[in-house]
Amino acid sequence: MDHPIIRKMERDGFLEPDEPVFYDDFGTPIHEGDEYYEFDDHRFLRDGLSGDAIGVLVRIGAIKKVCARDTDQ
Repeated sequence: MDHPIIRKMERDGFLEPDEPVFYDDFGTPIHEGDEYYEFDDHRFLRDGLSGDAIGVLVRIGAIKKVCARDTDQ
């Protein structure tokens, strides 16, 4: 007989869903490892942007970043 946690991992592939680190300006969750663009205090998930939108953000000075959790907590 398998332990319930082992059955859940085999069935779902994970124990609990990842909690987003934060949300972008459109309300899209951004998880650890996701790429996003930041301009002033605005953040935009890369996967939700068209090539044209990325071009505009880069042209106005947005910086491409990778989401990471704060390890100082």
